[in-house]
Amino acid sequence: MQEDEKRLENEIKNNEKNLEENKTEIYNYFHRLTKAYFEKPLMKESLSYINTLNLKDDRISGLSEHILRKILDRGICICGNSVKKDSSEYNYILKEIQKISGDNLYDEIKKFKYELEIREKNIYANIEEFEKKYENRLRLQKNIEDKICRIEEIRKTIRDKDDMRKYEFERDECRSKIRYLQEKIDILKENKGKCEKSKEILEKQQSKLISKTDHNRKIYRYINYAEALLEWIEENQKEKAKEIKERLEKKVNDIFNQIYSGERIVKIDDKYKVNLITKVLDNEYDTGKSEGLDRVKNFAFIGGLVSLAKEKIVSKAGDDFIDLSSEPYPLVMDAPFSNADEGHTAKISKVLPDVAEQVIMFVMQKDYKYAEAYLEKRIGRKYKLEKYSEIKTSLIELNNL
Repeated sequence: MQEDEKRLENEIKNNEKNLEENKTEIYNYFHRLTKAYFEKPLMKESLSYINTLNLKDDRISGLSEHILRKILDRGICICGNSVKKDSSEYNYILKEIQKISGDNLYDEIKKFKYELEIREKNIYANIEEFEKKYENRLRLQKNIEDKICRIEEIRKTIRDKDDMRKYEFERDECRSKIRYLQEKIDILKENKGKCEKSKEILEKQQSKLISKTDHNRKIYRYINYAEALLEWIEENQKEKAKEIKERLEKKVNDIFNQIYSGERIVKIDDKYKVNLITKVLDNEYDTGKSEGLDRVKNFAFIGGLVSLAKEKIVSKAGDDFIDLSSEPYPLVMDAPFSNADEGHTAKISKVLPDVAEQVIMFVMQKDYKYAEAYLEKRIGRKYKLEKYSEIKTSLIELNNL
């Protein structure tokens, strides 16, 4: 049905194109036939009237003006009778001359009738062609309307069904990808076999070379030491990375719970992306958050990092212990209370001094007023940034501590 819908849509486009061409042809025809179209009923009426006239041609066939004037000049008719001037015979011949030489009504009507018949024939042919084009236009319009109705019926039928064309396309894509990957697998298997054979040959050559001299045997022993050391480092690194991440997650949650009063917890993934999780029964959901909550989460993460850096981290290697601790880090924060409400600002202020041995903050006066009561006794130095222009700012120490 989807294929039918697509086919009908294409047919409608073609019909609409033909309809536009048909409209242009109709306009051109009508432009040429306008006068004739309105003359048509008049011509029909004229011919009908002419056919009712009882017209007779009373002229003598084959008689010419020249012969009749010769008779008048001679004064004798072909019958032998005298034809005198101003006589009845003379005047009768003059009338015959006028019939032949002058404009005869019979000839004019006959000529007019002939012209009407020819013109009517041509008009009928052109108008017939014009009407055919107009009928074709009506058929195209009807065809388009029928196809639109059929498309609407199809769409009603398949409205709540999946678009199978999408799945057909995805299936073909997957089949093509499978063929490509299978070919790639076959090539890789072939290359793997070649590499394994080459490796066996090189290992045999290596064994021969190692056994030849003490120097080679010493180098081989050093390589084994290095490989064992690398294996220990990698194993210890994985172990400590997992341990540190777990400890960091615990510290971040401890700080977060001191600041946030809700039921959410912090989860840190293997790429150290921090997410806020809400537990519902036994399920965990990554829930949305506001800018203020995001600020609290980030503060807890940074605080956890600094707090963890202060602690001694020991790595165990057999019976030996290796101290991996580092010196304390200061915590520098820009606008830690921005987007945090009064309650969260108070809780952050209580936790902040214990996170690091030294905390440096850049704050706006409007954000600091809610934190001042909690931090006032813990502040060692206070400075003001005095801005004079976009390129000049002074740092002024405040003594009112």
